[in-house]
Amino acid sequence: MKMKNTDIKMVVSDFDGTLLRSGMMIPSEKFYQVLDDMLERNIGFIAASGRQYPSLRKMLSKVEKDVGFIAENGSLIIWKGEIIHQISIARECAMRLIEDLKKEQDANIYASGVYTGYITSNDKEYTDTLESAGMDIEIISSFQEVKEGMMKITAIYKDGIPEETKERYKRKYGEELCVVDSGNGWLDFMPKESGKGEALKYLAEIAGFSLEETVAFGDQENDITMLKAAKIGYAMDTAYDYVKAAADDTCRVVEDTLWDALYE
Repeated sequence: MKMKNTDIKMVVSDFDGTLLRSGMMIPSEKFYQVLDDMLERNIGFIAASGRQYPSLRKMLSKVEKDVGFIAENGSLIIWKGEIIHQISIARECAMRLIEDLKKEQDANIYASGVYTGYITSNDKEYTDTLESAGMDIEIISSFQEVKEGMMKITAIYKDGIPEETKERYKRKYGEELCVVDSGNGWLDFMPKESGKGEALKYLAEIAGFSLEETVAFGDQENDITMLKAAKIGYAMDTAYDYVKAAADDTCRVVEDTLWDALYE
């Protein structure tokens, strides 16, 4: 299914592995040009990512009041500068999960608040990786110190998530939490009612746009519900086959696909 410029009223896109390809730290200049053109044509844009809100906001600082954000894989939704929805993991479940994750020798634990992320490791390579991605972090001695709700808890595996480990956590926590592979070795745990697809549906209702006029782009397991919720879902050509199977089409570069649709 191909999109036409007359069909598009809202564009929603993942960042890492989608807009940010092959190690890119910020989107291309062409993306920003396309985004400016879209906004002039009253075509909306939503950044949808497992990333924290501050990281996404920095990349879209010039237009942050004109676009939407689905952050933390759907646990936090911002529309035109205002937080309109946020959900957190139940405290007891969060602490039980963290105790389990501490047993993983090859993983670092990251817990998401609204404006900062909490870690207990001060390993420079780890902190540099997070900060280079534009993430705001606070190093604490124990996750018991986190007073705000934890919207997402992540186990970060430097060498990738072992498949058996991912399946084990899905079996153990799947009835309580959404457990998804967000790429780059990030295994994310969020409230059951979260997810990019559910967040997109919620935002469509609140902001008043139609999913029938929405196109989505993504590349990982955590994008599947969003690709299915939109009228047209594009999986990146680098995505796993099961992600492509959930999409309507594939593309290589998001901004090129949008450019072709806008100027066909």
